[in-house]
Amino acid sequence: MLFLRAGFSDKLNCDYSIYITFQYNPNYVELIKTLPKRVWNNDSKWWEIPYESYTPLISMLNQYGIAYNAQDFMKSIQELSDEVAKMQTIQKQEANVDASILDSVEFKTMPFNYQKEGIAYGLTHDKFLLADQPGLGKSLQASNIARLKRGGKHCLVICGYKSLLFNWVKEIETHTNETGYVIGQREGKRNHKIRTGKLEDRLSDIQNISENDNFFLITDVTTLRQCKKEKYVKKNGKEGTNKNFYMADALEDMCRKGEIGRIIFDESHVCANYQSDQTQALLRLRSCPYKIAMTGTPIMNKNLDLYPIMSWLGFEKRNYWEFRERYCRLGGFKGKQVIGDKNNPELHQRLSQFMLRRLKDDVLDLPEKIIIDEYLEMDGKQWALYDKYNRLMKAELAKMKGNKNKLLETMTILRKITCHPAWIDPTCTESVKYERAKQIIEDAVANGEKSIIVSNWTTPFESDIECLNIRNSLLQYNPAMIIGDTKDRQAEIEKFQNNPDCKVFIGSIKAMGVGITLNAASNVIYLDEPWNRAVKDQCTDRAHRVGTKGDVKVYTLMCRNTKDEGVHNTVYKKGRLADQIVDGVSPEELYNILENY
Repeated sequence: MLFLRAGFSDKLNCDYSIYITFQYNPNYVELIKTLPKRVWNNDSKWWEIPYESYTPLISMLNQYGIAYNAQDFMKSIQELSDEVAKMQTIQKQEANVDASILDSVEFKTMPFNYQKEGIAYGLTHDKFLLADQPGLGKSLQASNIARLKRGGKHCLVICGYKSLLFNWVKEIETHTNETGYVIGQREGKRNHKIRTGKLEDRLSDIQNISENDNFFLITDVTTLRQCKKEKYVKKNGKEGTNKNFYMADALEDMCRKGEIGRIIFDESHVCANYQSDQTQALLRLRSCPYKIAMTGTPIMNKNLDLYPIMSWLGFEKRNYWEFRERYCRLGGFKGKQVIGDKNNPELHQRLSQFMLRRLKDDVLDLPEKIIIDEYLEMDGKQWALYDKYNRLMKAELAKMKGNKNKLLETMTILRKITCHPAWIDPTCTESVKYERAKQIIEDAVANGEKSIIVSNWTTPFESDIECLNIRNSLLQYNPAMIIGDTKDRQAEIEKFQNNPDCKVFIGSIKAMGVGITLNAASNVIYLDEPWNRAVKDQCTDRAHRVGTKGDVKVYTLMCRNTKDEGVHNTVYKKGRLADQIVDGVSPEELYNILENY
């Protein structure tokens, strides 16, 4: 007799599966092996087949007169169906939030209806993940939730990126009548401008929180992860290290005393790595009764990214290794490396119980986002240089197989050439991408439009090589710029947003990917693509967000018959799990691009 049950998938890369077990019988084993897709789980001693194989499986059992637990099996199917229905109901719960509780509330910035629903949701959920798509105004919702349901003298805002500290001050002043104070901020002696301050300034402010009258206190993860390392000797005689996260512990002490009654963690995906110092420090802040984690991309690469935030919010009681075993497919070296995800429907059901996520297409009547992939033809010196390096790489490719660092290094050289050949050879002064980008900007200016131009790297915007620095050729458009070392980011943003003479905004993907609004732009131009689609979407959404007046055209410039096409195809084929998960590029994928494009 066979025992069957239906459930969420475990080993197979699908949503639902049928599980089969029986006392060993070689005939049954041969029968299972006739199914097109199946896997044996040696730990549980169950066979797993896709749910779609239900009909052929039952037909075979009936054909050969093999008994199975039909009643219990049908019961498991009904239970799975009920579970899925429950999941779908919970996922739609945000549409049923009663926002009428806010009818008598006054707002400094009047929220949209979906934002009111988000605020109402936050007032009825003590701890949750606000995962609205970028551009839907998460800071407006979170700051109003905090001021309406205080829970303590202060609300602590933790920024995932240090560059967003004073952006949060501005957001708070714009959307509430409260004030925001950056922990450790000090006035410059010469120019009297407010700056972030030193570590000792931050610690001093934390230790004297009771003297601070600002409701919103703002810091970042670099403050949390400050630690003192203490050596000790393990039982086996080896030396170990304990980390004393004194900043995080001081803040946790303020939480226990009630000085801090709510924490807002913005861009919470930066703590996806459980073993990083900043994540370990964050997890020490456990006693605060009200918490909001915020991110537009809750899963950047893999299911494991969710563990730190689920644990911090109190919705995951398993330890890290148990969570990994449940939701990750393991393989690689000694079978202990994460090579993929599993049990996705189950995890997303759990997420839906404490995550509020709305998409722009569902809640906003935004102008259209027009995707334009342009395939350009290199010619002359640019093509000759690319072809030279490509042939040299092909000759050495077999030696690099499996060496991700070497493969990435080779790929980077070829991608730089397609961006601008002067990067590798300063005597090559022309780039088909630069010329096309300038044409787009020129046409946009003629039509009264503004544009954003983006690259993975900062070199195209700050190189000493005249022809490689595209900013130099755009000076007539009074460009604003944010790259890694830009100090006054807000001044550059306001210049682009409010100065009619500023027609172009220049930025590196990493520096401008989160936390800023550039909705004055009608065009976004990528000189090159990031490996992660979520990162690209975040960057694009700087322009396509609340307040956008017209269609936003997104240009991705690629050189035909080059590695650009391989990168583009690899990034976009990996869009899955509601367009949120994009696995990190693997050595095999790099090798494939280098070999086949």
